[in-house]
Amino acid sequence: MSRGEVAKGLNCYMKQHGVSKEEAIGEMNKIYSNYYKIIMEEYLTTTAVPRPILVRCLNVSRPIHHFYKERDEFTDPYFGMLKEVITSLFIHPIPL
Repeated sequence: MSRGEVAKGLNCYMKQHGVSKEEAIGEMNKIYSNYYKIIMEEYLTTTAVPRPILVRCLNVSRPIHHFYKERDEFTDPYFGMLKEVITSLFIHPIPL
């Protein structure tokens, strides 16, 4: 960040909690898993909201798995598989 880089979510977590990179990755995975469980529970038990709206909310949370699976690929997409995932979705889609 001293060289003008953008602060990453992983770096912010490491600085705020004083943990190593590996510990921060593990904690971010735990946070993601817990929130995904909450979203799935609400998706399966909520009856007051129409199902298509709940599906949209569920779909918003799914890319987080790819963004923060092992590293902060959202701010550094060329490092991991995120570039290939986006390419496969928009440039080389599967024909229906």
